[in-house]
Amino acid sequence: MLKSWSSERETSKQIDSRFRIVSASNYDSFVKQYILTDNKAVELIESFPEDKAIEINRLKKERNLLEKSLKNKNIINYTQLISKMTDNERDALFLTDKKTLKNNHYFGLIRFLIVEGLIDETYWYYKGNFDIKDSNTFMSNDIIYMKGLMEGKEIDIFQEVESPEKITQRLEASEFNRSNSLNAEILSYCITTRRNDIVLALTDSVVENSKFEDLIRIIKEYEYLFLKEYVKILAENNIGNLVSILENSADKNETLLLNLLNATYSINSIGISELSLFKPYIQK
Repeated sequence: MLKSWSSERETSKQIDSRFRIVSASNYDSFVKQYILTDNKAVELIESFPEDKAIEINRLKKERNLLEKSLKNKNIINYTQLISKMTDNERDALFLTDKKTLKNNHYFGLIRFLIVEGLIDETYWYYKGNFDIKDSNTFMSNDIIYMKGLMEGKEIDIFQEVESPEKITQRLEASEFNRSNSLNAEILSYCITTRRNDIVLALTDSVVENSKFEDLIRIIKEYEYLFLKEYVKILAENNIGNLVSILENSADKNETLLLNLLNATYSINSIGISELSLFKPYIQK
């Protein structure tokens, strides 16, 4: 009742409190007399934003920035992290109580190599060359992809990989948030096996780095039912990214746009309010 009355603040009403009839000249006088009865209530009401929509948007932006910051922390390499540290923080990083390390003549050299970036996340690759068990785990194209990913090099999105299952087991899902992570075979494998975390990470990478043309080159070749599986993963987990893909497909590939829209509207789990996000593309 108060919600509807607040839109007609000057209207007088009588409120039945079950024990007696409370008369109020208008909404504001009622609130002042019967709700704002102490300082705590006043402070609580004053803390509410005047426009909830603006406040909700502000909080959403804050959350998105925090999520992006966390993703960046997960994929930034050791050298970049160490370079931002003070001398004291850097010294603390290499402090250890283990005598075997303290007394090791190579400890200082290893510290130097890490700080200078001469040893980084690709160390496993060089170590693997001397480990028979590990060296047989990945094929040459798998190593080209993973090494290029960690080193931040541009990788052909159609780079062949022989062992997508082993690659996705070896790497954390957050590693696929890197700007150069998109790979046709890995995306296809993860859609098929419902590795939604990696599908979402690869798509995040596309959206955040505006690599829609690369993604379109991959998904335009998908059969409709397979495309629908991809759309479903996005619709159920990050519909904003699906909207971004549609927006960037509209003028580039009409057939793909229609297939994306058909797939979207065929998914029962999408609500009416969410479907309204796609109206602009239907009108085109």
